[in-house]
Amino acid sequence: MNFMVNACQAMKDADQAQANHYQAQLVVNMYEHDNELIIEFRDNGKGMDEAICNSIFEPFFTTKSEGQGVGLGLAISYGIIERHGERIDVNAEPDKGSMFSIYLPPTEAT
Repeated sequence: MNFMVNACQAMKDADQAQANHYQAQLVVNMYEHDNELIIEFRDNGKGMDEAICNSIFEPFFTTKSEGQGVGLGLAISYGIIERHGERIDVNAEPDKGSMFSIYLPPTEAT
């Protein structure tokens, strides 16, 4: 859920920066590849540069204005994903958007 909330906030920021020439898009894909379930959250929000991408999973890191967030959402999400033996990747480009990919291991049928 945190990934979708962050995407919506990034798209709101992009909308304000681009005035009337912007149409927000959030796409969620789920598919199987190489025996893993992959969930992707892709937005066309304000994106991030490499320095920000390298810091977003650190506790208390935020790009939001004071009072808008404390920088724990992605850190907590990352911790939960890692503790379950899963992984997450982020690809982003400034002014182009971001994509978070969560890789889930296969489950055994019961």
